[in-house]
Amino acid sequence: LAFVCDDTLEAGTLAAAVGEDNKYLVEDLTISGPLNGADLDFIRQMAGRDFSWEPTAGVLTRLDISNATLVYQGTYSQTGIRQPIESDYYAYNEWTLSSSEPIKMAARQDALPELVFTKTNLEEVILPTSITKIYSSFSECYSLKGTIVIPEGVTTIGDYAFESTGIEHVVLPSTLTESTKANPGANESAICAHAFDNCWALKSIEFPASVHKICDATFQNCVSLTELTIPATLRTI
Repeated sequence: LAFVCDDTLEAGTLAAAVGEDNKYLVEDLTISGPLNGADLDFIRQMAGRDFSWEPTAGVLTRLDISNATLVYQGTYSQTGIRQPIESDYYAYNEWTLSSSEPIKMAARQDALPELVFTKTNLEEVILPTSITKIYSSFSECYSLKGTIVIPEGVTTIGDYAFESTGIEHVVLPSTLTESTKANPGANESAICAHAFDNCWALKSIEFPASVHKICDATFQNCVSLTELTIPATLRTI
């Protein structure tokens, strides 16, 4: 079953638009318009996992959110990935003391939350053109395969971004940007540590000129990698 949500969708209404009857039947989902934390929670369940890391009956394998925008709001369940703080390395959470559900993991406005699709059934994802960073949203998304196109405008591919996925090819944007810090922290390089670690099917990759460093374990256990094209601007491996 394929399902399309157009740009009339309001943030937080994906569950109502798809409906409980279709929740675990949709294999191909296309979404335009705003998505918040509650919507991402629902998509994760459609893709075979809840935020307690328990399997669901979801069969979603293809997700096209290229025309979606991310809205900083929307409550996940209290069993969300981690709780709170804005600076947390793994997740972006917020206290809302006036709410009956005080723990809230919200969609960033510039990126998908960390680990949001970890261990789901997704095989193909078309990323939002509105994002500027990619964190560990697809780490251990074992079923993810084929080609991942990173949209132009993305400046950072974070730590463990696609670690332990079955992707074969990656198209990198020219907009990747190195940190100006002497010792960049987590998620601060153009392509960060372990970004493609254990991508067993990855065959080739070509870096744009804006990448000046290959970080720790970027291609660790990439047993199928046969071609790596690096620019003359590369300074550090």
